[in-house]
Amino acid sequence: MNEHYTFNKDGESAVMIMGKKVEQGLTYPTEEDLAGIKEILMGFGDVELINSLGVRDLLNFLKILRGMDVQISYEKCAPLVVKQMSMLPEFITNVKIKSVIGPFFCEECDVEATSEIVVEGKTYDEVVEETEGKKCAECSEEMEFDEPPESFFFFLME
Repeated sequence: MNEHYTFNKDGESAVMIMGKKVEQGLTYPTEEDLAGIKEILMGFGDVELINSLGVRDLLNFLKILRGMDVQISYEKCAPLVVKQMSMLPEFITNVKIKSVIGPFFCEECDVEATSEIVVEGKTYDEVVEETEGKKCAECSEEMEFDEPPESFFFFLME
């Protein structure tokens, strides 16, 4: 067990759930650990910190996966990860993005919340439409998406 992620391999599939910090010094699974896998699902829902050296190391790991012809999928990408996806094309090259965690804010009662938004197979407009109508758990008023959609979902634009 690694404090920065969990990694489980089952035949040709693997699941890797990242912890709270993506930073320098993470020891990613080796090619030997990855031998035989054809697909990996990476979960980023718990990520609260990601720094430039952590991104560099993660990109190197993704390069190894691509070199092994492993199909990479992401799910539950935290807002910090979504920002990296929009800034660094190599972060999402040949990656299936299943879902992201969107930030919401209720102006009525000053509550912040997050919600998983499925993006796989959807257009930018369909995803933006999904951010509308979310109700606040505290006061039941409609919440606002707490980021400009055109920058948050930039990775969906082609």
